[in-house]
Amino acid sequence: MPFDWSDYYALATKLSEGSGQAEMRSAISRAYYAAFCKARDFLVFSGETVPRDGTVHQYVWEAFSGDLSSSGHDKTIEDIGMLLRKKRNDADYIANKYISYGEVDLALKRAASIIEDVAKLAP
Repeated sequence: MPFDWSDYYALATKLSEGSGQAEMRSAISRAYYAAFCKARDFLVFSGETVPRDGTVHQYVWEAFSGDLSSSGHDKTIEDIGMLLRKKRNDADYIANKYISYGEVDLALKRAASIIEDVAKLAP
């Protein structure tokens, strides 16, 4: 049975209840990967050849450039995915960056909107 990427989102939610930077950073990272992998798998199952190298993240989000998100603010799935990716990069790689609960909450909301929007695109 294939892994359900929604489990990463559930884990991110649990991690967000913690109080330390490790939990906050991990919550953002898991939320990002839940959304990213759902989007990537949608493209693969739609017949697209998705790169398997360092360009995959950019490729996946750009593939959704014309798809408006239902989260409002006239943003596309690409826009939200790239914003979430930046937060994930900060959380994963910038040691002197303080990650607040507000940032985690926003990351969770962005990831949820991507997951919901991509699911609506499925036939």
